[in-house]
Amino acid sequence: MHFVLRFAGVIVLAVVTGVVLFHAYSNVAASEKTFTVAFSRGAAVSADAQATLDGVAGLLKRNDRLYAEIVGHTGTRGDTAANQALSVKRAEVVKSALTDRGVETARMEASGVGGIEPLPRGRDETDRTYQKRLSRVEINVKRLR
Repeated sequence: MHFVLRFAGVIVLAVVTGVVLFHAYSNVAASEKTFTVAFSRGAAVSADAQATLDGVAGLLKRNDRLYAEIVGHTGTRGDTAANQALSVKRAEVVKSALTDRGVETARMEASGVGGIEPLPRGRDETDRTYQKRLSRVEINVKRLR
């Protein structure tokens, strides 16, 4: 009987350890996501993006094994150099907003790609819906390697 109790205790301990490790791993893997922050015009974050920024900041603060790649985008209309500068400014605005929410700057990388994202099949530069979709910043939350 003593042997059975000891064996059952070892089994319970192994199962609990496995569940804890699985939960920890799945939280990290599940947290690797891309979030979108919309910009209505220029470098001002849209009002509805505040909740997204709060969520990303919370995720990064809860797990120090994650970091954020922040990539700014613009539409393709207008001057290419101005669009590039605007995309960088947008990424920096998002990085600053996350810093203000307590995320360490060393865990974030900000860059801009202007309007170089390729147009989907059947779309052209005059498509207003597509141009609006490009006015965004993507926050790619990834696990540290």
